[in-house]
This record gives sequence, C-alpha cells and structure tokens, in this order.
Amino acid sequence: MAGIFIATFYQWGLTFKTLSGWLLAIVIVSAAVIDINWGIIPDKITYPSLVMGLLFSFVTVGIYSSIAGGIFFAGALLLAAFCYRGAMGGGDIKIALVIGIFTGFQGAIIAFILAVVL
Repeated sequence: MAGIFIATFYQWGLTFKTLSGWLLAIVIVSAAVIDINWGIIPDKITYPSLVMGLLFSFVTVGIYSSIAGGIFFAGALLLAAFCYRGAMGGGDIKIALVIGIFTGFQGAIIAFILAVVL
C-alpha cells in the first residue's frame, strides 16, 4: 500500500486525483484480501465506494466518463457471467463497476485489458 500511495502521489502531487487513487487502492486491496479469505466482496465496501467514486469524478475524470467506465467494465463482466456460468460473481461485477467509476472510460478499458491478459 505504501508503494501505491507513493507512486500515486508522485504522479499527481497532492490533488483530488491522488486522494481518489488512494481511496481506490484501499478499496481494491481490501476487497481482494476479503475475497481471497472468505470468497465474497461485501456490499459494505462496494456501495459506499460507488458513491465516493461518483463524487470524486466531478473533479477527476468527469461524471460522464465515470458513468461510461462503470457501465463498460461492469457490463463486460456481466456478459462473461452470463456466457460462462460461475466465471464471475456479483461481487466481481460490482467491484468492476467501482473501478470503472473511479478510472473513467479510458481507465476502465485499460483495466479490462489488464484483467484479461493477467
């Protein structure tokens, strides 16, 4: 986490993008650890994160890009869940929505490509 925080600060300085990046990092790492240990991604993490991502979007990526990114990334995983039963759970789709909201449309495309490749 320290490395992520430092890299984010190095990229954008002390701005709303940095604060948004830090929050997203906390959410993703927390969700990953909980998912690995218990096989769930709690709504108590995803729903507040969606609200915070939308609020930050006004000063980071823009509200329209934020909504488009969320729809794209979550939609892609929702499609995968329908095509391949058991491939994606509801928590995975919701966390993809959070990532898309925080990163905007361009960031969601990059995140999707990285998720597929990795």
